[in-house]
Amino acid sequence: MACYQQVGWGVYADAAFLDEEGGIWHYENEMGLPREDAERLELLGKTEDVEHVGQLDKRRVEEIRSLIAAIQPEEVKRGPGHILDYGLDTYSAIRYGDGGEAEIICLAKWGDWTYENTDINARAVYLALFTEVLGNDLDSDEYEFLYQPTPFERMSLTDFCGVEKNIFEDATVAVRENGTERTLEGTEAEEKLAWLQSLAVTGKRSALKPEGGETTYLLVTPEGAEAEFVFSDSLLARPDGMYTVEALSTEELEKLEDLKNAQDAIDRTREGIKKRTE
Repeated sequence: MACYQQVGWGVYADAAFLDEEGGIWHYENEMGLPREDAERLELLGKTEDVEHVGQLDKRRVEEIRSLIAAIQPEEVKRGPGHILDYGLDTYSAIRYGDGGEAEIICLAKWGDWTYENTDINARAVYLALFTEVLGNDLDSDEYEFLYQPTPFERMSLTDFCGVEKNIFEDATVAVRENGTERTLEGTEAEEKLAWLQSLAVTGKRSALKPEGGETTYLLVTPEGAEAEFVFSDSLLARPDGMYTVEALSTEELEKLEDLKNAQDAIDRTREGIKKRTE
């Protein structure tokens, strides 16, 4: 559910929401919306003055619902302040209990202050709401400053999975799929290792488990180090869900590494300052 309330330049409001069947609906009026999220949800659930503007497929709805179910207790972080007299944008996910009671989870708020839920599942839902439901383009300058969700921190496959980068050096690689396992050799092995080494994790797609058809790559170095990477339908399968990946050039991977090293240095500095001031 996304709600916009204009209060600084006259009263105006609109809202968009995704229903359980994947329908995307739009609502607007010139009287404003209730102030509380629960009251807004009740209004949108009852009103017939809505327009069907789009549809997500069943699988994507299942993915988004799995992310909502996996959101941990809210970790809403306040960001920079702004002077936005036009009003307030709120983004929320709705989770229903066994008794049908609605739990409204804050994903983000944009107004005189900015707030964003830092849980990885909440961020993935916010991104889906922002782009797939509202139809916003992250590459548009219109959303660069005020509206764009915090992007997923892209990481190399090894960093994301907690595997040493040298796992690819002189490693043997076997592939397991459809109940069989075979060791790759020659050019096929070299190409597969190069592909795995080029991958970066770019976002979280769902909190679902693979439903069969996985392909697993097993790497073993001469020193005995091992690593296992599981993919399903081009997604990286991890214990907490499915992640999107992208093959990057060597230069792009080096930039990712430089950014990671810089952030690590910043984190160490902050930790040192914290310890000295305690």
